[in-house]
Amino acid sequence: MVSASASTALDALPATDPVLVAIETHWAAWAEFATVAKATAKARFLSKGEARRHAAADVYDTATDALVRVPITTMAGLGAFAGYVASLQAYGARQFPEPYQVQVWHLSDAMEAIAEALARLAPPESLPSPTAH
Repeated sequence: MVSASASTALDALPATDPVLVAIETHWAAWAEFATVAKATAKARFLSKGEARRHAAADVYDTATDALVRVPITTMAGLGAFAGYVASLQAYGARQFPEPYQVQVWHLSDAMEAIAEALARLAPPESLPSPTAH
């Protein structure tokens, strides 16, 4: 589940914000995948059930790829994105069906997007200065 602070950040975003659109698309794709996976679990080795499951998984994977590459253009979007990403679980971290499972490289890509957005959006004086080691 998304944290209270992330939920507040989501509520502050305009409906057209790319972060909000990506999060809503990702969540909807997960919900569809989880529904299909549960419905086809017993028929998993039947071609019809397996095809539906793979199709839903492909949509979810595409939504995850888009989510971690979404342009973050505002501090509110950055807060919402960071909070949502913090709610994600890596595949294998828990047994299915765990909400929002993603591949580890998606989490890495998301952290890179957060760092880039923070460097671009935060006032320079709020960022730590580099130190010599």
